[in-house]
Amino acid sequence: MVTLVENEKELQDVVVELFDIGSIQFGSFKLKSGVESSYYIDLRRAISHPDLLARMCDLMWQKASSLSFDVLCGVPYAALALSTGISLRHNKPMIMVRKEAKDYGTRQLIEGIYKENDHALIIEDIITSGESIVTTTQTLHSKGIIVKDAVVFIDREQGGGERVESLGIYVHPVLTISRAISILKRVGRFSEKPALAGLAEMRQPLSYARRAELASHPLSRELLLIMEEKKTNLAASGDLTSTADLFRFADAVGPSICVLKTHADIIEDFDDACIQALQVLAKKHRFLIFEDRKFADIGNTVTMQYQGGVHKISSWAHIINAHALPGPGIIQALQKVGSASGAGLLLIPQLSSSGALTDDFYAQKVLRLAEAHKPFVMGFIAQKQLSHDPHYLHFMPGIHLGNKGDPLGQQYTTPHQAILNGADVIIVGRGLYEAENPRSEAEKYRAAGWEAYRQRLQN
Repeated sequence: MVTLVENEKELQDVVVELFDIGSIQFGSFKLKSGVESSYYIDLRRAISHPDLLARMCDLMWQKASSLSFDVLCGVPYAALALSTGISLRHNKPMIMVRKEAKDYGTRQLIEGIYKENDHALIIEDIITSGESIVTTTQTLHSKGIIVKDAVVFIDREQGGGERVESLGIYVHPVLTISRAISILKRVGRFSEKPALAGLAEMRQPLSYARRAELASHPLSRELLLIMEEKKTNLAASGDLTSTADLFRFADAVGPSICVLKTHADIIEDFDDACIQALQVLAKKHRFLIFEDRKFADIGNTVTMQYQGGVHKISSWAHIINAHALPGPGIIQALQKVGSASGAGLLLIPQLSSSGALTDDFYAQKVLRLAEAHKPFVMGFIAQKQLSHDPHYLHFMPGIHLGNKGDPLGQQYTTPHQAILNGADVIIVGRGLYEAENPRSEAEKYRAAGWEAYRQRLQN
């Protein structure tokens, strides 16, 4: 039985050796997300140090030994050495998930022997957003394999653990980045200032201005700068059926918003003059126009819907949205048209209506599609933050200061709840266009949303 003191000494020795071989570094690094960080972790270096790798496997086994599972499964590809080491040292069967199936032989996506309803223990080297664990789990689930636990060597403490656990998978980290820093500080391996600065940077939400510097899409950059300049994260939904009412509404709320959301297909007298008037108002009040068309068809059809017909959406809407159900073809078709005008796309992984069929696994599939089509996919219509990548903007609908819902299943959230739950832009509809004084009501929502944003930065 390993005592607590021995375990702490072994953990310290491993952390120090990882630092010495360059697996933990401090300096200035640009991460995959685009965020600048003062520290970097690369555990793959350990594969050239078999004794160190074996001790890392033993530390992970201390977390795994009390768990119930049938097979080990390392997340490809960095964690495969850890999974293999644990398998060999403790005589546990292992399976391997490929990132893509072979186009020859058995064409298996999962290598190794398993059966339906086997329990797999996920082995991962580092958890940041949790995306790799989620993707591996989805592949295993597709073959009837059950996943309840994941053992991780280092948790970067950037929300990945919470995200994975929200899907019912418990995460068991050997080490957190804060504990690693504490150990290295104790043994005098580095200057305290850059390490703690790196930890603070990764934990703190980024300001809209900083996000604008990191944005991959020029339209995202423009929107974030508008938000910073006008001190607003409010999008107003103008669900009105006449152009006169829509223009009055947009002119009234314009000073308080960053985005005007429209439903062109409910406007009874929509014409080219409507397009011109909306563009004038957008320039006057400095906001972007978001046509809430929710495209959801095959590529050829959405191409015609986007650029043709009465509405000619591609000629005036800065932002559009789409369901991902048809697959990548819908994104590619919209991008082919929209990229010419600099438009951006929001995907819809979640809905605000009660009983919506969108679940967390669907949301993760949508996220993977988004990542494959950056920067055109500039964000999401969602009920919570899906990605820590600063490129993606999260628009949250169903915002209301007082009402809790409607008879048709709409569920409302307050601006404060939405922003602290990861929303970047709050979308308000009936709370504004049904108000007696939309202008003053818009200012209330703007102030509430901006104060929540300030609290998010402070916290």
